[in-house]
Amino acid sequence: RMSGSVWGRLSDGAFYHDCEYAGSMKYLSLIFIVLVTGCSSPAITPDAFDHCMVDRSESWQLIGMDASLRETLLGLSYKNKTIRERMAMQSEHPVVDVWFANPKGEFQFCRYENILDSCNSNEKSARFHMVDGNYQGYQIVEKVCLIHNVRT
Repeated sequence: RMSGSVWGRLSDGAFYHDCEYAGSMKYLSLIFIVLVTGCSSPAITPDAFDHCMVDRSESWQLIGMDASLRETLLGLSYKNKTIRERMAMQSEHPVVDVWFANPKGEFQFCRYENILDSCNSNEKSARFHMVDGNYQGYQIVEKVCLIHNVRT
């Protein structure tokens, strides 16, 4: 039987566990993060919200980001590297970049592997908010999927 887990790492090094599945059963658990949106079953085609773990109930919307603002945000420094550098991803699968915004004026950039099972799609995201009239990156998350076989 095949099962898997999705672990993420926050920018401060803490890990969180997003979801675990066995066959078609889904279980949600949480270790270090408050917001968890869950995983998509391979029977349902996941969208950007699923891959990026963005909670629709918090009024996040998928947007087309202005090119100059996109370049400004990705060029911001975060712990001695630009956010663009931190978002680098090598993959054998197609990689998709998307932007989200919420009514508070925050943005989230997400880069993910576009595969049918969002539980197995690696993802990186960065959130931005305005502080004293300037945007800053305040949360970088990397979702890493682990697949393992379990004998029953």
